Amino acid sequence: MWGDVALPIDAKVNGEFTFSIHELAYEYAFLHRDHYELSATLGMHYTELEAKLAATVTLPEQDITERISDSASVDEPLPVIGLRGTWGLPHNFWIDASGQFFALSTGGYDGNLQDYKVALSWQPKKWLGLGIGYDSFSITVDVDRRKFNGKLDWSYRGPIVFYSASF
Repeated sequence: MWGDVALPIDAKVNGEFTFSIHELAYEYAFLHRDHYELSATLGMHYTELEAKLAATVTLPEQDITERISDSASVDEPLPVIGLRGTWGLPHNFWIDASGQFFALSTGGYDGNLQDYKVALSWQPKKWLGLGIGYDSFSITVDVDRRKFNGKLDWSYRGPIVFYSASF
């Protein structure tokens, strides 16, 4: 069973999972020196998750081929808190390390969000940055409800290429 759709045991099922994160954060530099800075972060991650399953099945009694499908989605804003440190290197290069975390347990849902990054950026202009780095992001959610029990462990880790603009 997926949603209201019963999928036959021998059906070939196609699945699709989409995931988007939009972040808006405010940083306050509580320690600022010429070659390093430490900041506290407060913000929101708006997370969009969607899962789809589809199958083409043949009903033997009726000799009919039919495509059945269903989808489920969750769109949730999640607040995050974090720390960020930047350290200046020669020739307008900077090392940037940050971590964000949030955990929540309410109404049968228990989960957390974690995002850790380290990067090397170059500031050719005061307002423009270009960089490369590594990002480790994960969301874990346990659901224990009357009609549904489940767990989501979603993570990605890997290189990033980015630009930044300051004002």
